[in-house]
Amino acid sequence: MADEELSTSCRGCFFARVENGKQTGCDAGMFEVLKETGALAMDGDYFKSVKRFCPFYRPESWAKGMGTQQAIREVQKERQLEVAAVVCCDGRTADDVKITLDRLNNQTMPVRQVVFVTTPRPGVRPQDIVALLRDSRPKFEWSVRSIVDETYTEFDAAHEGAIDARGVYLLFCVAGFHLNYTTIEDLDHQVNWLNRRVALVDSFHMHGTIVQANIYGMVGGWAEVEWEGGDRIVSIAEKIKRIAQAQKSSVVIVEGTLPHEA
Repeated sequence: MADEELSTSCRGCFFARVENGKQTGCDAGMFEVLKETGALAMDGDYFKSVKRFCPFYRPESWAKGMGTQQAIREVQKERQLEVAAVVCCDGRTADDVKITLDRLNNQTMPVRQVVFVTTPRPGVRPQDIVALLRDSRPKFEWSVRSIVDETYTEFDAAHEGAIDARGVYLLFCVAGFHLNYTTIEDLDHQVNWLNRRVALVDSFHMHGTIVQANIYGMVGGWAEVEWEGGDRIVSIAEKIKRIAQAQKSSVVIVEGTLPHEA
């Protein structure tokens, strides 16, 4: 379907603010978002989105007596992104794990699943992580993957952990990293509400890198690959940037951390 065919009329939407038979606004706040992206147009006495669907459109019958704020929360819950995190614990301590566990468990929008990965090198042991998780009773699904091969690098370990991760997006970090508490919410806002095709959040390797799961698989994840010209590349960010440039892709690559606009 071409972008020009994508549109959503506000006519009949629960969130449409109507006065004297004419729409004057949107109780879900989508007017501002659509205006910013040039995706709002008149449709008779109502408005409509242009070249994109409105994620908030719900028929009036859908609300079933809900108030506006309750209805907004329900839509957000329905459309929430599923994000899985891979935490590399190579050479890290139990205190490092506690820090990142707290950051993930207290996200303003929950992470779906977290995979903790350990290696044989000195550091926190798998049983220590399991004990921490059982004591803290996190809100997310969790598992611990133990690597026994001493030749594995931090990136190899993360790549192994990603095998068990299930999410539309994958988040990678090392234990001890102070992840922003709004990270998942900020990603959800960019993808679901601003309609941005975020492929990668490049915050320097294992310090909060976020990758769309299907793209992660397409580029071979953290596994080393040989590129044209003989270059050997491990960095996910470098792989995605090279492909995006070669294909002149319109995907969004965020350098650094996500802006907090939600």
